Amino acid sequence: MTGKPDVKALYKIAELCRFAGMSRYRLRRLLEQRGVKCIVAGEAPYVPLSEIQEKIPELWRSLCSAISARRHDERSSRTTESSARMESLANRERYRAIRR
Repeated sequence: MTGKPDVKALYKIAELCRFAGMSRYRLRRLLEQRGVKCIVAGEAPYVPLSEIQEKIPELWRSLCSAISARRHDERSSRTTESSARMESLANRERYRAIRR
């Protein structure tokens, strides 16, 4: 889950491990203990978010917080870039006014 933090209906176990900061073995064991059904497509098992929301609410809240934090960080960086651009334009205009 690098780049934009899009919410998807299904996540690979490896992606969830990165979110949760857990090893694949430990996460798989947790999923099995809580009765979460994985969907196997090709080689990678996928986990439906609805299963996590229903059966592992602690992990669900953590995922929501992580996604929200990433979106906030993205918005903040865009605002900072926009502010820097506006300041640069204002400085350029001041420079032009002084040179006249």
